[in-house]
Amino acid sequence: MLFFLKFLLVCTLLKGYSKPLGNVKVISKDSTVLAIHASYENPIKFYYNDIYLERPILHEISSDTSFILYTDYPVLIVVTDSTPNRVTSYRKFHGRFTVNNFLVYPSERIKVWKGTDGITRMMSDNDIRTNELNFFVDMEKELGLFEGFGSDLIPIKFSALEELDFVNSRFNKRMDFLNKYQKRNALSAKFINQVQKAFQTKRLERLISPYYSFYSGVFKKRDNLIDNTLEEWIK
Repeated sequence: MLFFLKFLLVCTLLKGYSKPLGNVKVISKDSTVLAIHASYENPIKFYYNDIYLERPILHEISSDTSFILYTDYPVLIVVTDSTPNRVTSYRKFHGRFTVNNFLVYPSERIKVWKGTDGITRMMSDNDIRTNELNFFVDMEKELGLFEGFGSDLIPIKFSALEELDFVNSRFNKRMDFLNKYQKRNALSAKFINQVQKAFQTKRLERLISPYYSFYSGVFKKRDNLIDNTLEEWIK
């Protein structure tokens, strides 16, 4: 009987892990709280990977809720918003919704709401953190998607030179945007470093992607120019 009761207790704790828990007043120091303001008409939809990068669960919140993340490391929250009337350069893949990233840290309390444009925003009590939380939102409006299927997708018929031009162009535009953004909005050195590394990783990822498609399982013939460039970038 004692074993059975312990088992039920463990199941209850696991069930409540990273779940909406209502208005929680006592919060452990290693937790992050998303104070979500949502409704049935304007739900907040998001997912995030755990430390094992397991398949994410799409959370859909349609009421005012405190959503708690128990984490001791930064978490990238990916939000999807329904924007059927928005005209974008990537409409072929994301014409009816917009994807944005928000990098949250442990022990933060973040306000989450949807603006009049239908795009989810996040805000902290710290002005610098608010600037950082909305960096990707503003970048997406100017440069298009950074995350999600169809972002930076390289046409399979591109030559090696075209591929290099493609990924370098995306990388340089994002670095230019970061430089402009930090002139208008104060950012921490830690966040700037993280974003620069994210841009570098995306450039590597997209240059590699045509050589094996996860969607079609087809290999593209290797190219010495691409191989040498990858080796140089990784170093």
